[in-house]
Amino acid sequence: MLKALSLFCFLFLCFQARTQVEVFGGDETPATADTVSQIDTVTAPVFGESDNDFLAYLEQHFNYNVLKSTLKPLGDQITFELMVDKSGEVTEFKVLQSLNVTLNVEIKKIVFSMPYWNPGTVNGKSKKVRMIYILRVIPINNAPYISVLKDSAQPNYTKSTNNVKIFLAAGALLILITLLITK
Repeated sequence: MLKALSLFCFLFLCFQARTQVEVFGGDETPATADTVSQIDTVTAPVFGESDNDFLAYLEQHFNYNVLKSTLKPLGDQITFELMVDKSGEVTEFKVLQSLNVTLNVEIKKIVFSMPYWNPGTVNGKSKKVRMIYILRVIPINNAPYISVLKDSAQPNYTKSTNNVKIFLAAGALLILITLLITK
């Protein structure tokens, strides 16, 4: 009975560790289009001085008259990716998740009309980098403009911890087999 209880505790802790390792917040440095090793110094592309400049640019360039009838009172969420090339130009744009088609079209227009970004770098060399944003676009009551916020409540998932998950599952399986054999 003690062996079974200790096995249950070990498995429970393994799966708790798995969930803690897998989820990371939206503020992580995005993966680059090129493969990088763990020792490379990676810098994400930046529009202006920070993400706040990017959000402010979006707010200033939205056509409120087009969006006002389609935005929900609490706002709409949009997840999109864009590719910033070595020169800092946005070369690709793709909506990953959104229910508001008008918002999708408007954001795409704004992103492709943006001035150049400060490009991402790997070990000091400019690289093409894919950026993923989760934003909430909110209409402001009785005002002809909107607010754009990063929606960090949504976690992003990474596949970089698959080796850890496999290791934990294999270890739990070996312990289970050992306990069954020694009975």
